[in-house]
Amino acid sequence: MALIAVAALGVFLAGLVVGLVIGLVVVPMARFWLAWTEWREASRQARFTEPTLKRMDEGPWRLLVNREPASAGRTRRHPGTP
Repeated sequence: MALIAVAALGVFLAGLVVGLVIGLVVVPMARFWLAWTEWREASRQARFTEPTLKRMDEGPWRLLVNREPASAGRTRRHPGTP
């Protein structure tokens, strides 16, 4: 009976050590990896939209906005519209 208790204690301690390693080492590393990949993807998307927004600010449509007097009777809302 004492031999079974010693063997069960060994299995319990081994499980406890494995659980501590997983909980204290593997899980924080997984969280760090997930945060790092999300940050990398967000940075890539930000770099992708930056030139597009800059081109929108510098686009020729800015010349059409508020260039006609209000008494002209018509306003242009979008480029290419009459």
